[in-house]
Formats: sequence, structure tokens, C-alpha cells
Amino acid sequence: SHRVDGSGLYALPGLFEMNARSEDATARALLALGVTTMRDIGSPLARSFSWKDASDAFRVPGPRVLASGPVLEGDFASGQRTSLVARTAEELGLALDRLNERSLATVELGASLPRVFRQEAIALAAERGQVAGMQAPSLELAVTALSDGARVLDGSPLTGLHGDVAACLAASGACWSPGLSTLGVGERDRRLGRGDDAPILAKATWSALTTRSARGRFASWSNDELDAQVRAVVASLVAAIKAGAQVAIGTGSPDAGAAFGVSITGEVAALAEGGLSTAEALRAATTVPARALG
Repeated sequence: SHRVDGSGLYALPGLFEMNARSEDATARALLALGVTTMRDIGSPLARSFSWKDASDAFRVPGPRVLASGPVLEGDFASGQRTSLVARTAEELGLALDRLNERSLATVELGASLPRVFRQEAIALAAERGQVAGMQAPSLELAVTALSDGARVLDGSPLTGLHGDVAACLAASGACWSPGLSTLGVGERDRRLGRGDDAPILAKATWSALTTRSARGRFASWSNDELDAQVRAVVASLVAAIKAGAQVAIGTGSPDAGAAFGVSITGEVAALAEGGLSTAEALRAATTVPARALG
């Protein structure tokens, strides 16, 4: 056995990144910052399969990857470049078969997917033992997605988590992954210099995002305005968690303002600063996402 002197240090459980996209150069940085599991959303199928195989075989020193593959959208205009598009029932069946080729753990449904297709996709995912996630940028879409059986909601509402959605979440047992970093936490932390003591690979990622983040939607905001935005969103999430809603940290890395590894610890800190206990904040990055994905 090997004894480690932990005097003055903290022992953390392995962290769970609920919403990110695979990047080969960041695997070591994620692991160095304590991220041992990540849910990959929106990556091309070939990359998702490659990461899943490498992770399953322990060929890459990085977190275990639960791949969703491309987001399933209803039209090309709404999707990312890598999205799968289903405009007919036949296209929906073909897309779902492609996502099931390699037993991906989850499927991610886009906001433009017609509701009848969404319901069919959620039912088929449940039948195949997959977890259905749904991008929910609006209150109406979030509530209908929950009623249709979505188990994970991914969204970035600038007003935080609405009380009606929080009540539906608490009743359904589903979880919300809000992407706090893309709501301003990442940009605020970058301005404050947080993350400067991160491992070198993570610092490189953080620095690379600085320019991209500065050109983002928060570029014209003052520090006070940004801080008020972050505090309001975090307060709504803390209230929802205390009311019984399941909220899982998913940073959206590498979107503007979010850096692999650094952002997940920043989001845990933001929830603790917002009024959760350290244990409650850590649950949002450990047990809550783990239970949501089975």
C-alpha cells in the first residue's frame, strides 16, 4: 500500500461532467481536475464511437465517456453541423438506428424535433435501455419534454430555473443540466483569475477560451452586471435544489466561457457560494448525474 499525506488537503469523489463534447487534448486535463466520468453531447458519430471504445478499453488516460452522439434535430437550420436530422418518420427510424449501432448510453434530442417524433424517440430509447436527454431553452419546451418522459433536460435559460419547471422536475425525478458556465459563471471566473492554479493542460484550455469568451454575449457587460446575472441564476437553482429538484452540473465545454475541467469545479463553487452546503453542491457533480444516467 502507499500512504499519502493529505494534511491541509481535501478528498473529493470522482466528478461527473454532464454536458461536454469530446476533445482528444483535454482527456488528461479532465482527469487531473478530478473528472472521472463525462457525458458527451453533440460530437460526430465517429468521434463518439472512438472515444467510447478507447474509454471502455482504458486506452486513453481520461474520464469514462458516456456518449450520446450527434443531437437529433427536426431541421438543418436549427442543428449544429454534426446534428442528425429527422424530417419524416422514416428518417427518424434511420437516425435512431444509427445512434443505437454501438449501444450509446444516451440520446440527445434537439428543440426543433417535432413533438410526435420526440415522444417516439423517448419511448424507443427507454425500450433500448438508453436515457433520453432533451435540449430545452424555453419554459414551455421544458415542461412538455418532462411530460413526454425525457430524463435529462439540457438548457441555458438566462433567467435560471423557473419555479414551474422546478416543481415538474421534483415530481418526475428527471434532472436539469443548466450549463452555468455558459450563463456567465465561466466568464466571471475568467475575469477574476480563477483557475490560474489549475494543472497546465487545463490552464492551456482556459487561456485558449479567453478570446472566444471575450467575443461572446457577455463582452459588453460590466463586472457588476455579470455578477448580478450569475447570482440571480444560481439563486434560482439553489432554491430549486432545496425544493427537491435534481440539478446536475454540465458545463457545456468547450462553448464560450466554459473550459474543460476548470469550469466544473467553478460551478460547484458557485452553487456553494449561492447557499448550498459543500455536500449538496458536490452531489450536483457526483450522485445526481450518476443516478440520472443509471
